[in-house]
Amino acid sequence: MGAEALGDEASIRLAETTANSPGYYLANVKRGVAAYQEYIKRYPEGKSAQKAHLEIISLAGMLARNHEPYARRYAVLAATTAQTMLAAASPRTGYGPAAAAAYQVGEIYARAGDATEARRWYEEVVRRAPDSELGKRVGERIK
Repeated sequence: MGAEALGDEASIRLAETTANSPGYYLANVKRGVAAYQEYIKRYPEGKSAQKAHLEIISLAGMLARNHEPYARRYAVLAATTAQTMLAAASPRTGYGPAAAAAYQVGEIYARAGDATEARRWYEEVVRRAPDSELGKRVGERIK
């Protein structure tokens, strides 16, 4: 492996460590989001880019709570990240992780009380992965 591969691996490990480090309540989560964003900025096509996108959505979901000052901003960040994943997915590469990301964003909006936006994301799951287990379950849920 060359230096570029080592840089990719080291960057994703740094983001993981940052997100999992001890700190004040949710401060490590905020730093983790920033670290994963930095990874994606440096390695948009990196071997762990998809994992970084999923981690951003997961961490943003933790921050999109009612008492968080910038909850809406984190919900939008999760939605933007999921949209990026959906745009990159194709029948050749599969929609699995992108559909899971869309479902997670739907859950974030449902928890926030925005039923319209949640339904839009659930419909995206059904549209992209109708035959998957997740697609079937979500399809039954939104009928």
